[in-house]
Amino acid sequence: MGKEKILIFISSFIFTCSLAISQTTAIICGKLIDGSGDTPLINRVIVIKNGKILAVTTRSKIPAKAEIIDLSDYSILPGLIDAHVHPLIATDDYQVDHLRRSSADKALQGLKVVQDLLNAGWTTLRIAGDADVFYAHLAIRDAINDVCGKR
Repeated sequence: MGKEKILIFISSFIFTCSLAISQTTAIICGKLIDGSGDTPLINRVIVIKNGKILAVTTRSKIPAKAEIIDLSDYSILPGLIDAHVHPLIATDDYQVDHLRRSSADKALQGLKVVQDLLNAGWTTLRIAGDADVFYAHLAIRDAINDVCGKR
């Protein structure tokens, strides 16, 4: 892609704590990859109200009092889903490793793995099972919800 900057438009971006829920926000996109066609939409605006996408439109139709986020130098795309991750597995010998490490240790290390995946653009992760009988993967989910809020 050369010098073109890419920004993953993640669904959690819409629901971050910094946006007031009753506020209208307009995100100006240089390119919008919406997954419905072969080519990206150029110079589009995503209008968000009450935490939900209201419209994809042009600059001329931005609501008057909307907070504007100018990402016109970026390409925006929907969040990515990984339906098979193992954030609690830290070594190749996971069948023995899960017995050596505490559930708390696995949860802390797994949180770092999940944060790295989310920061890389994955917006939804499905943990496919990590042999932790004390539910460390649920502790990770709860920690993210406590810090960022539920989406």
